[in-house]
Amino acid sequence: MTSPVHLATSLVLAAQPFTTGRRRDGLLLTDYLDGHRLLAQPRVLGGLAAQIAALCREMGAEVVIGEVAAGSALAVAVALQTAGDERPLEARGLRIAPKPYGVPGVLTTALSQPSRVALVDDVSGNAASLLRCAKTLRGAGHEVVGAAVIVDREQGAVEALASAGVRLVPLVCLRELKRCAGV
Repeated sequence: MTSPVHLATSLVLAAQPFTTGRRRDGLLLTDYLDGHRLLAQPRVLGGLAAQIAALCREMGAEVVIGEVAAGSALAVAVALQTAGDERPLEARGLRIAPKPYGVPGVLTTALSQPSRVALVDDVSGNAASLLRCAKTLRGAGHEVVGAAVIVDREQGAVEALASAGVRLVPLVCLRELKRCAGV
């Protein structure tokens, strides 16, 4: 039987996620991990989303929320994995700033009542976006039951979220991916 970490590693590496790119602080990396490459390939995304859906169920989530862009795309893919369940997970995107037109507010679609929420994202670094999401959702009365990411860059996200009372579960860590990829 294939372990979840081995499966996640195989799926991530199939997307050839390493490229040359700049971090937010401007440092150029030749082994930059581009999480969007994972979201662009349906078979890769489906396999990874199925694993994250199982984690969200274990956390007791009712709703899966990711920050708009990669996180919200992943949230939809995760929710789709539960479409045949008796109680499928709902998906939402969380905007960094409230939108004043259309569907206003920070959520792409409002939640009618306080919910048990799992946060998702493609890649975690220092957890800034996941922490921002947790703070916003808690401020709106929702319970954040945990967070799941495809890849943890091992830059302090697990510890930062733990200090905020949120357990982060990565499918795979960057160190393992690089070892398997020979990077």
